[in-house]
Amino acid sequence: MPRFWLERNKMKSIGKIISAEGEFAVAEIEKKSACTGDCSSCASCKSGKKVNVRVLNKCGAKPGETVYITLPGTKAFTLAAMTYILPLVIFFVASAFLKSEIAQAAVLLSSFAVMAVLANMLAKRKCFMSETERIESADF
Repeated sequence: MPRFWLERNKMKSIGKIISAEGEFAVAEIEKKSACTGDCSSCASCKSGKKVNVRVLNKCGAKPGETVYITLPGTKAFTLAAMTYILPLVIFFVASAFLKSEIAQAAVLLSSFAVMAVLANMLAKRKCFMSETERIESADF
């Protein structure tokens, strides 16, 4: 994917600032992925439709303000690739050396687990955090 496309395309959500401390804030956003809102038909929705996320408060938003929560495409792609693509590459390389299917499955599962933990740790670093952007009245 071309870098200019990833930089231009940001993942955006609208959120409400719950608390702000220094350069960080906690924002409440609506769940979007796979949530239909019909909790009786879906067992995965245990905490409701809203989630709290820790974000980098670049615009200095105060509690109660509504803001855009953005994550640049390059950062989202990096985290997704690290979580899903890299374990598959590790699996295929390991498969060339390991003849046992059990060992291959163990490599695949452990690489998914390790990469998910590393991606989660990376997402909590300041350089990979979502950022706040003020919503102009014309945008809303």
